[in-house]
Amino acid sequence: MDIWILVIALLVIAIILFVISMYSKDSNNVEEQLSEFSVQQSQELYSIKSRISELERTQRQVVANNNVDYSSEAEELSTAIEEEILPESISDMTREDVIRLYSQGYTMHEIAHEVKVSPQVVQHVIDDYIENR
Repeated sequence: MDIWILVIALLVIAIILFVISMYSKDSNNVEEQLSEFSVQQSQELYSIKSRISELERTQRQVVANNNVDYSSEAEELSTAIEEEILPESISDMTREDVIRLYSQGYTMHEIAHEVKVSPQVVQHVIDDYIENR
């Protein structure tokens, strides 16, 4: 019987402490902290959005400034490269080496270094190979 009195006394104390904790001023403090946190998050989000919009404006300006018509220069360059690179200027063995290395996944510069020709020649051989597959 003494144990039941002790259990009931502890249960009553626990209920009283729980009720006291519900009405304490600590809940107001938590609400204030939560409110302050949400305000800080809103300010940081606004700051990030304004930075992003500024970066986008800067990027648009850079693109607008660099939006020059290079098509005629590119055509002249490709014509000059085609005139400079004649299919007969490299041997069949070199062609086969370029195609083999290309098939193995080497980059243009790696192939050019390995075969000891210019990257433009490598590009021309690979383009020719792809067109005639």
